[in-house]
Amino acid sequence: MNNFSFFEYSFNPNTESEVEIKQRLHRLGFAHRSQHHRNNVSIWSQALCIILLRENINLTGHSRITGIGIVANHESIAKQHTAEPCLDTDFMKIDLNPFRIYLIEESALDVIVEANYKTVDNMPSKYSHGFEYFSGVEIDTDRPYIKDILLELGFTRDGTDSSDRLISPNKRFTVIIRYKENSGAHTLVVDTHDVFKTTASLLLQDVDTMTFNDEPEGFKELTHKIKGYDCVAFGKYNSHSIENYIPKDTFNANIIFRQRKQYVKLSETSLDFYEKRSTVS
Repeated sequence: MNNFSFFEYSFNPNTESEVEIKQRLHRLGFAHRSQHHRNNVSIWSQALCIILLRENINLTGHSRITGIGIVANHESIAKQHTAEPCLDTDFMKIDLNPFRIYLIEESALDVIVEANYKTVDNMPSKYSHGFEYFSGVEIDTDRPYIKDILLELGFTRDGTDSSDRLISPNKRFTVIIRYKENSGAHTLVVDTHDVFKTTASLLLQDVDTMTFNDEPEGFKELTHKIKGYDCVAFGKYNSHSIENYIPKDTFNANIIFRQRKQYVKLSETSLDFYEKRSTVS
């Protein structure tokens, strides 16, 4: 069972251009796959990465990640007594205002999409390589309910006094919740098969990545690629994560994209690394 389904990204059409937001998604490699029959909610995807794009005239501030879709069994969803149908998307939702958790039964996902969305399949510029699947998110919030709900849906917890790390039952998705500035879901983590070719594809679409100029040690034949594509490496040769970073200027969310070898956990260490680099730059 997949335990993570999609991110919701909301924008206010009265303050931001829908055309520009869709252009950003195209530049990142996403394609417009489906459009809701009754409103302007749309589904965008790239490989297994799914974004639910939602128009919201009540949204204040910039467009941003405003929700997360979780696949769970019927029994787990039934225990969420605050869940109610979302008339905009036709999924069940728990509204924590301004953040939402959508609840989807695996067997019902395709049925909901087929009944309420029409196929668009608007392909972006062809990428030889790109994002494969979302593997994590960092959320800064003052609402402990997000953690509690995810635990009830089968996530497991570890963490520190200042944060919680929640890992999905299938171990493929991690939510790190911090309690600092209440800045919402501001950093997405994406896995890719080849971080170097994905970097090249994004640069061809004028997507800016962070400048590192680091000197990796102990990565053998990977060293020249890490330096040449200006990526950053965590771990060691036999267990590593080689990453690149798109600052939030492109999509109002920071995006870490990475390729891994026996390197499992998403940790605060790498997130703090990018935050410090962003402050310096």
